[in-house]
Parts: sequence; structure tokens; C-alpha cells
Amino acid sequence: MVHLRKVAFSADLFSHYTTSIDLDEVESLKDVIQFVVIDLHRHLEKRNLTSLCERLKGTNFHTHDYTFEEMLLESNPDRVFYVCGHASNDSK
Repeated sequence: MVHLRKVAFSADLFSHYTTSIDLDEVESLKDVIQFVVIDLHRHLEKRNLTSLCERLKGTNFHTHDYTFEEMLLESNPDRVFYVCGHASNDSK
């Protein structure tokens, strides 16, 4: 059985980029983040958007307000799980 979830970036530069991920192919939130970053990178690379690829590499991505277990148990197919990001050189 496929456990697809929608995941989107809420980072300024990549905001609203959305993809679906099969939770049977990942084991943690870290894996989810890695999956969506690689997915976006492939799209950018395919279109030769090298500057955006470099900005993507320099972004620290993380999640808030949900766990991997909550993703697994979510029953609403329309829920979007967000991944936040801040450039490595952002000051807080």
C-alpha cells in the first residue's frame, strides 16, 4: 500500500514547491527532507538553473510542528507538510 504525503517548502526562495513522497520509501523526517531537496535539485538542474541549485545547497532545511509518526498516521490526503529553510548565512 502506498502512503503518499504532500510536502512543500516554506523557505522564501523555494516557497510552495510541492511534491509527493511515498512514506514507505523513507524512515525519518531527515529522509523526507533529503527526498524533497533532491527532487527540487533535479528539477532545477534539468532546467540549467545553476544559481538556484547553489542556493538550494546553501540552505538549512528543517521541520516544525509534526513528527514522522504523525505523517504516517495522517488520514487527510490533502494535508501538506511543510519544510522550512534558511540560508546558511542568514543571521538570526
